[in-house]
Amino acid sequence: MTKFEIEDMEIRSFRGIKQYELIFENKSLVFCGANGTGKSSFVNAIEYLFTGKVGSLSGIGDVDHKKSIIHRGDKADDLLVRAHINGHTIERSFKNGFKCDNELKDLKADFKNGSFILNRNKLLKFIESTPRTESFNDLKAE
Repeated sequence: MTKFEIEDMEIRSFRGIKQYELIFENKSLVFCGANGTGKSSFVNAIEYLFTGKVGSLSGIGDVDHKKSIIHRGDKADDLLVRAHINGHTIERSFKNGFKCDNELKDLKADFKNGSFILNRNKLLKFIESTPRTESFNDLKAE
């Protein structure tokens, strides 16, 4: 499978999200809101689903990665991030670990690597980058 689209996501007990379900309906998604409203938690949940970690929390002093991704007041076994991709299921939790349908297993190494994940640091780098001056048509002509 070279292209996949996330159809929907369920997030439970993950960072600032107690419980939320997103249905994408083949549309783009834009998060906007004041600080502390959970925008980063959604991006972190996607990264966690595919890689099993949240890169922006790794290596920060004595931060316990596992404890820092559980919603305050919840138990580790409550945490779940699940998505349906092209009709197949992928999920990650502390209780059951990483599970995905056989059709997605060939991507498991790519998931763990996480190089295709647009995490918080990559998003910020993109936002702060200088726009290219050439147009799409100029690039196409090369």
